[in-house]
Amino acid sequence: MAKTDIWMPLYIGDYLADTIGISLAEHGAYMLSLMAYWRKKGPLSVTELSQICNNHCDRVCQFYKKEGNFYRHTRIDKELSIAQDRQEAQQQRTEAARGAKLKKRETLVTIPVIENVTIPVTASPSPSPSPSPSHTPSEELKPSCANFENFWQAYPKKKNKGDAEKAFKVIKPSEPLLEMMLIAIEKAKASVDWQKEGRKYVPYPASWLRAKGWEDEYISPPSDNWTGLAEKNYREGMNADGTF
Repeated sequence: MAKTDIWMPLYIGDYLADTIGISLAEHGAYMLSLMAYWRKKGPLSVTELSQICNNHCDRVCQFYKKEGNFYRHTRIDKELSIAQDRQEAQQQRTEAARGAKLKKRETLVTIPVIENVTIPVTASPSPSPSPSPSHTPSEELKPSCANFENFWQAYPKKKNKGDAEKAFKVIKPSEPLLEMMLIAIEKAKASVDWQKEGRKYVPYPASWLRAKGWEDEYISPPSDNWTGLAEKNYREGMNADGTF
């Protein structure tokens, strides 16, 4: 908030440009007159300016405009007007904020506290036992849960079930997509990679879901007699991209 009785703006560049050629004593007298002008918030009388400047009054008076028995400073009057406008605007904002706060406080609804109120309580007869249902809603599996269980039972590696269920819920597979997943899992279980070294290279179910493993191509072994040596020979003849 602008407080004209506390501080006064001083533009160093403008001041030095206006006071070229005056002595140090005249600088002091001129600066004291500016401070007095600002503190008074208006023009100085001839007597006031003479008392402030003493022997340097003639030189300092050149920076002022005489109007009757007073000396007026155009730049200080302008800055005083700006500071006053800012102060009034700040006061208006403060009053508006205070009014809004008061209005909000008045609109609050207070609920009176009722003391010493006794509510009679009558004993109600025990209800007749209702027949227990064959199953409760909590026991029923939602379609998404049932679909995940079908996937989980079909997938050969039972690791990180919670992570897999999260990935499954993100995909939300439809019935045709779930059927495609189950078929892809059966193909993958019979493939070369997933049979290698006791299915050591089978990905975790969550990783398989995130990678859309059902869209991968799986290579079946060349014959039913799939031994470690046959696998080695088969792998050695395979290109880096999985082709021959």
